[in-house]
Amino acid sequence: MGGKWGRPLRLIIDHPGLPDDPPLRLLDALTGRSGVQLFSTEVTRAWHLEISPQANRNQALTVSFVEPDRGGRDCAVWAAPRRPQAEQTVAEYGGDVEETYRALVLAQACTMHDLDGFVTSFPFAERGWGSFATRAHVQDAREAAALLGLYLRAHGDFTVQREGNHGTFLAPHNFYAGAAVAPLRRYPDWLRLAVGRWRSARGAASHDLLRGLELRLGRALRARDYFVVRTRALRPDDSWEEALFFFEAFLLSAAGALDALARCCHVAAELGGSREAAGWRKRDWCEKKMLRARPELEPVIGREDTRLRAINEVVGLLRNYIHGEALTQQLSDDRQPGITDYPMGKLVIGGQDAERLHAAAAHLPGVDGAVAEEWPEGVASVLPVRLLPPLIANLYAAVNELMEAFALDEAMLRASEPFAPDFWVPGHPYRENLVLLCGLPLPDAASASP
Repeated sequence: MGGKWGRPLRLIIDHPGLPDDPPLRLLDALTGRSGVQLFSTEVTRAWHLEISPQANRNQALTVSFVEPDRGGRDCAVWAAPRRPQAEQTVAEYGGDVEETYRALVLAQACTMHDLDGFVTSFPFAERGWGSFATRAHVQDAREAAALLGLYLRAHGDFTVQREGNHGTFLAPHNFYAGAAVAPLRRYPDWLRLAVGRWRSARGAASHDLLRGLELRLGRALRARDYFVVRTRALRPDDSWEEALFFFEAFLLSAAGALDALARCCHVAAELGGSREAAGWRKRDWCEKKMLRARPELEPVIGREDTRLRAINEVVGLLRNYIHGEALTQQLSDDRQPGITDYPMGKLVIGGQDAERLHAAAAHLPGVDGAVAEEWPEGVASVLPVRLLPPLIANLYAAVNELMEAFALDEAMLRASEPFAPDFWVPGHPYRENLVLLCGLPLPDAASASP
């Protein structure tokens, strides 16, 4: 995706069937940026594709990818079977034959010719073409915007907005800090509270801890990016060891962010004792100190099966392997010398940790497909490639649930004035684009199930 041997990102965008929404407008605005090639099915656009009306003598259609200077390339798609397949699909599921035929031809083009995906609203899965759609990398505009954002960052391009010939970009650390807090609806209010405490001579601790949350969530996203780039390599097996390094870096930063949030809550609730004793995995602190002071948090932290405590258990349990045995696809036999090798791409855990991992993962929507039982009995496997997306979605949902349940001190909020979010919150004017470019939950949906 990046580096000396990388090639441009290439997508087909089926504009006529897509809603004119922020993800699509962002794709349109960033077409051509850092070599990005987004070819529209609308021939009036500068970047577009054209399909020949007739097949040649080899029953192949010509798909021409046209660039703004009228250059580009022609590719052949053998389309003979697609016409009867389209007719059969319409007979079984309904729809229009020409629309179905065209969608099948374009999807077939995306299975070859160095194309990275087909952005369309055509319901492939609902019409019996689910596996074909997977091979063709069929996606919606939000998924395409996230892929585009990853490509740009892999090329050192941190553009967040483009209007005509004018682009706005952020420094990398500001980009990641802004993206880290963009899905958190009440983060500006929490920062407002921290500034109010600071201006009321109650110390800078709340402010500094929230900056720590920004920093560590941003580092977790940066590690996620490096992990995804490594696993999208032409030969992912060759980069697996590097990918695991960044997976561990993600876990460390995510755990640090959750600890910073717990300490911030300790300060905001004005609890006695050292804030270093705070932590969502510490039952005495959660149930005997925080809940007594803030009973409104009962639905969020009152039980071990709440999302916040479950996400802390999963992240903390995997993170702790950094201090001990290597987290790999190999499992040693405790009874006698011997090692069981599992397929590359899996991480295996045995004993009580496996039981705890299963128990916590059961309370995180979407994680079940990434944590599985293995042979022999009592062994669990983790698929990091499948785990990270739902883990990040649950992380943001859990933090949003906490921030919304926590009653903020109105006097401290008033003491923060004047308070301008665009000054205090990194990347605040571009928060919607940051969320889209990083593939994060939108603020209005961040508390929903992943």
